[in-house]
Amino acid sequence: MKVLRVAASFVGNVLTALIGTAIWDAGLSRIFHPRTIRGIYLTEIGLSAVIAFLLGYFVFYKWKSAPAKAVWVVAVLVLAYRSTFSPPKTPGEIVTLSSLDWLSVRAIFYSLGAWSCASIVPLIRKRRSGQ
Repeated sequence: MKVLRVAASFVGNVLTALIGTAIWDAGLSRIFHPRTIRGIYLTEIGLSAVIAFLLGYFVFYKWKSAPAKAVWVVAVLVLAYRSTFSPPKTPGEIVTLSSLDWLSVRAIFYSLGAWSCASIVPLIRKRRSGQ
């Protein structure tokens, strides 16, 4: 039963990292108005990284979900899958590879946020209890 609970928590964290970040990103991306394809790509990567990190931090802070720290595994699998593609030749292939990049960035930074919370919050609590 515990394995099922951990697996469900992992799937929930992966969905939060990918879909939750996309929801916040869609709302905040209206603030920026890049004029080039490269600008759109970099804005998406940057926003995804920041939002996923904050989301991972706050989700871990609230629920102390250990599987949140393992979401980076999904990013490794996506990057391994991406490496099987040849260099893009059409706009459709560029969009596909860019989407895989965004998914990887979201998963990695979500895990980094969870790991940061797991390391920083105990230090803050220890410091407060010592005062």
